Amino acid sequence: MKNILLTVLKGLWIGGTLTVPGVSGGSMAMILGIYDKLIESVGAFLHKGGNKKKAFFFLLEVGLAGIVGFVLFSGLVSMLMERFPLAVCFFFAGAVAGGIPIILKAAEIHRPRPLDLLFVLLGIACVFGISKIPAGLFSIPLTLTVGGVLLQLLCGILVAVGFVLPGISLSQMLYVLGIYEELMNHVSRLNILPLIPLGIGAVLGVLLTAYAVERLIKRFPRATYLVIFGFMLGSLPEIFAEKDFGGFTAWKYALYALLALAGFAAIFAMSLPELRKKKN
Repeated sequence: MKNILLTVLKGLWIGGTLTVPGVSGGSMAMILGIYDKLIESVGAFLHKGGNKKKAFFFLLEVGLAGIVGFVLFSGLVSMLMERFPLAVCFFFAGAVAGGIPIILKAAEIHRPRPLDLLFVLLGIACVFGISKIPAGLFSIPLTLTVGGVLLQLLCGILVAVGFVLPGISLSQMLYVLGIYEELMNHVSRLNILPLIPLGIGAVLGVLLTAYAVERLIKRFPRATYLVIFGFMLGSLPEIFAEKDFGGFTAWKYALYALLALAGFAAIFAMSLPELRKKKN
């Protein structure tokens, strides 16, 4: 029961943070220590054998909690981002930093190698390149016409990248596709019907991307985790993109430092059970 409650809390956190620019669901899953289990659970449905029942219930727990967190907290997070942008950004930057130990533990890095830096830089470069794609470059109509449905299916597959790959912001992908505002409007009004094709495409995209990541982790674990680490490092500047740093005072520095520490402590505390498991 304790494990289920912890999984649900992590799912709520992941869902609630999906609307923060620069913060990805994959990053949150990674720093909370459940990324590997999510990938393996998705992969269980694409391979023969495996405990599909256990995988289904784990995905159900995280998925439902994520949806609830997204619906309940998306409005709150958006309001906080509008009123206290820097405070929220420092908190989430601290949260990302709090997950670094579990990433390095997953990569099993005991001694650095010359190629390690190259993999990290590759991850940073990928995120930087995606962040430079102009917002609204594409315009996907969220309508139930034949063309709209087909475009939504394709869009859903692309959006799934923001679900699965750490450091690739879901909100950034939605901005690039030109559907962020309309999607948030539908979600806030619980108008789900027009979003069904998008959801189906997202499910297909998650399956395909998770399968690819699972294969890479099994064959090249160290390199894959280092690229993922680069993804997360590359996402940090995006959190602070277009924020006004003017008017900083000593007490503001202290407040933002405390918020960053609070974010670090919250994530580090939630990832401790996974760190202990890996140590054992």
